Amino acid sequence: MKAAFRAGIQPAAFWALTPNETRICVEAHVDAEGAARERDLWAAWHGAYMQRCDAKHFPRLEDLIRRPARAPDDKAALAENLKAALMRVRPTGRGDLPPAQTPQEAVDGR
Repeated sequence: MKAAFRAGIQPAAFWALTPNETRICVEAHVDAEGAARERDLWAAWHGAYMQRCDAKHFPRLEDLIRRPARAPDDKAALAENLKAALMRVRPTGRGDLPPAQTPQEAVDGR
């Protein structure tokens, strides 16, 4: 119960959750705390490293900031995916819903 409270679960919510849901919430909190600790350690290590660097050997900012590679923007593929998704939701493609079928029409394939 203490772990649940440390994870930010209020008493009323705690008693409404199943043990498995409580475990999942506590594990998520532990994971978030671990990620925050790693981030803090990363920042402290790099801060200490930067203090020891002289101007001659100072790393470039681009080398320190590694952004994840992004997939190239393919607007045609995006438009096609959106159109396909729209057609799955609204088969007529005009924004109106298809006419309702009776059970017999569904069986007959009409």
